[in-house]
Amino acid sequence: MEAPATPAGSVKAPESQAEAEPSPEVAAWRAAQRARTAGGKAGAERAGAAADATPFVPEGQGEVPWHRITDTRLSDALVARVNLSNGNLMLAATDFDIAGVGQKLQLTRTYNSLEAPWGKVSQRWWQAYERYLQFGDGEVIVYDATGDAVRFKQTSTGGYRH
Repeated sequence: MEAPATPAGSVKAPESQAEAEPSPEVAAWRAAQRARTAGGKAGAERAGAAADATPFVPEGQGEVPWHRITDTRLSDALVARVNLSNGNLMLAATDFDIAGVGQKLQLTRTYNSLEAPWGKVSQRWWQAYERYLQFGDGEVIVYDATGDAVRFKQTSTGGYRH
């Protein structure tokens, strides 16, 4: 699938607008992310308490396996990826890539335009080596290398099922 053609002629960018006030659920989730990335044991405890009380979890961000994604290479280290199912713009950046015998050493990160977990770099950038578990009431949410959320519900036997 090809990206749509860029229209010819003069194109003026629309005026910037401030973000709409987030819902109470989104505001609580952002506060939990801010507390989690503050670091230390106290930050993790504040984030855990906030996550338990927060029903909102962003979904559809990151590289969702069953969604159709189109890629456009912007440079040798940056690829713009658009999820055609939900309009999420992802920027996949490779900071360094060192080939070697066996495993290669690579540092990559992904930006999500949708509400995404806060990574160690900034609010919407997520490092490929980052993983995050959020424990809630009867469920565990796993954030993968691109920031995608995968939910696991607790079963009656005490295990978890996707």
